[in-house]
Amino acid sequence: MPYAFREIRFASFPQKDAGELFYSIVTSNKDGSYEAKLVDDKGNLYLKLHGYRIMELPDPVQPELLVPLKEAFKS
Repeated sequence: MPYAFREIRFASFPQKDAGELFYSIVTSNKDGSYEAKLVDDKGNLYLKLHGYRIMELPDPVQPELLVPLKEAFKS
């Protein structure tokens, strides 16, 4: 689950055209945090997230609760 981040920078705001795709590029740091970038299919940068951290859930998520998320990511 998302937990914290050190810094967020917006480079620009996307003007989404039909068919345009966006990607996240994530790299891990030695301290266990991550660096993330949001780019479009042309390589334009929109957002940088520095020092992103996650935390584990104390209990597993029940499979039936994940169904709406799985359906949303299919499209």
